[in-house]
Amino acid sequence: MSITVRQLMGIEYIRLKDIEEGFVPKPEASLVVIAEDENGEICGRLMLLPILHLDGIWIREDLRDNLKGGRAAVRIEKEMMRILEEAQITGVQVDVYKPELESYLSRMGYRKEKIISVFRKEIRNGNRNGGDHSG
Repeated sequence: MSITVRQLMGIEYIRLKDIEEGFVPKPEASLVVIAEDENGEICGRLMLLPILHLDGIWIREDLRDNLKGGRAAVRIEKEMMRILEEAQITGVQVDVYKPELESYLSRMGYRKEKIISVFRKEIRNGNRNGGDHSG
């Protein structure tokens, strides 16, 4: 079995709808590399998707436990959402390191995702030690 690996061009993204998940990202905001068999059918894919990470709302210590600080936090978040919506951003992610922030974020309209693990890989210029996984 011969496998060809290449970047998927934007006009071809609709082909992703026919594979397992059926998810088709926006071509202008993603990168997709596919593997195709000898018949040109997609038999593998890897997608780079933009996930915007919000670094949480910071409020000065003396305002954190009063109404003025709460109002400031709500206004900051609303303004950020207005800007993101204007830029046609469809979602953001907030990483929580303090469990006490979870209920606050829920009240702000965020939902907790069921993430099992997060893996991170550093990318270094010139590092080609990933190996060749072609057929």
